[in-house]
Amino acid sequence: MDERARELMENGISLDDLYPEVAVLGREPRGNALWLYKVESFTVDRQYHEDQEVFSDHAENYVYNVFDDYHEMMDFCLKNHGIDQGNFKKKWETNYPEF
Repeated sequence: MDERARELMENGISLDDLYPEVAVLGREPRGNALWLYKVESFTVDRQYHEDQEVFSDHAENYVYNVFDDYHEMMDFCLKNHGIDQGNFKKKWETNYPEF
């Protein structure tokens, strides 16, 4: 938590108002947690995969979970969605060769 967040909380803003993900986590994050991981899941019929605007309009069964532990989050992804660490890539990764 940064200094600004501490000031806001001292002035009456609740932790849940400041960080709504904490309410989904269901408890205060661990003291050594660097950040919270938000996992969003939903279903979209394959026919809507090509167009982002249509894709968003047809997303169903939206759910999100919050974790304060990376390994707990990855275990959840594997157990519930069959996704492991190898299925993710950084936003800036490309198919260009690295030098």
